[in-house]
Amino acid sequence: MSLESSLGIMSSNALCSFGVSINHPVHLFNYCISFDLQPLNPFGDAPEWSWDVPEDFVEEMTARWRTLSPTGEPLNGAQLKQPLMDSGAQPIQLKHIWTLCDLERSGKLDRDEFVLAMWLGAEASRGVPPPNALPATLIPPSKRGASSLFVDRR
Repeated sequence: MSLESSLGIMSSNALCSFGVSINHPVHLFNYCISFDLQPLNPFGDAPEWSWDVPEDFVEEMTARWRTLSPTGEPLNGAQLKQPLMDSGAQPIQLKHIWTLCDLERSGKLDRDEFVLAMWLGAEASRGVPPPNALPATLIPPSKRGASSLFVDRR
């Protein structure tokens, strides 16, 4: 066993579950944070992913977001507690969902993070537990940039 694997550090050639190579992975406090995501094939385009949140749900929650944040500003936990509770998920699930969805670790959710949180809450209320880490297809398209993307949770 290498020192890297015994410390839980991914090598520079490691592959994430959604098919991209990581040039500069860093493990901190049980997160694999990656930077400079690139497609596996240097001659191809970046992989296209759909968002696993249904379009009609996105539209419904976007309309709800506009009533909660008319200016479009991110909202904090106190402002979003009741809407998230309305999803039907249990408080312990909502705690985990908030952690997953606050992608920028700002203590606030923007529109796309709110839509995702509401989707995960609705799924949890139907008996589908939230994932330990967000798969690429649940990361909002607006958040699929190259910096600070959480791809794996150990």
